[in-house]
Amino acid sequence: MKLTKLDWLLLLTLSVLTFEKIRWETSDLTLTWTNLLATTFVVVFIVDRIRRRDLMLHPAAITLAGFMLAFLAVYLAGYFDLQDKAALAYWLKGLGSWGIHFLYLTLGVAHVVRRGRPLFVRAIVAFTAGLVVNCIYGIIQLGLAVAAGSTSTGSWSGRSPPARAASAASMCSARSPAPRTCTGSTRSPATRTTSA
Repeated sequence: MKLTKLDWLLLLTLSVLTFEKIRWETSDLTLTWTNLLATTFVVVFIVDRIRRRDLMLHPAAITLAGFMLAFLAVYLAGYFDLQDKAALAYWLKGLGSWGIHFLYLTLGVAHVVRRGRPLFVRAIVAFTAGLVVNCIYGIIQLGLAVAAGSTSTGSWSGRSPPARAASAASMCSARSPAPRTCTGSTRSPATRTTSA
């Protein structure tokens, strides 16, 4: 089977789906390889179908589009809970990213079904290869961080044990009138206290 440009775009996008650490961020926009390639795939797919005057979709892709519309209705309902302009900007950013990914999924399924089993097998291989490469990258990154003496495993990274204990104790302070059990403490469960 000879691969087309659209096949290559689909496979390349599948191979970088898990590469979330590689990104470019601004205050307004976050770009990942997945977002860029998925957007390119969607645009090329639509242009190709319009050029060939072929607007038919496989029933599986139509079913996915139906789910997309149902999820879109739920996502749009979240608009009425926005508190300020920052929340609106974040909501719009999420809507755009979600839309591209769901369109990619729907149109990708339509393309793979039309091209057949050979492209399906290559798609699985491309995704798996990308996942393995990303895992190796993560292990190397963790190894380098441990060798350098710092890890980014949460809010306690780089703190000494006494500082960790102080942080845990501060997490136990109650912010509501109801009594709460201290769960972030380094003390044993038998000696935990309740604060009012």
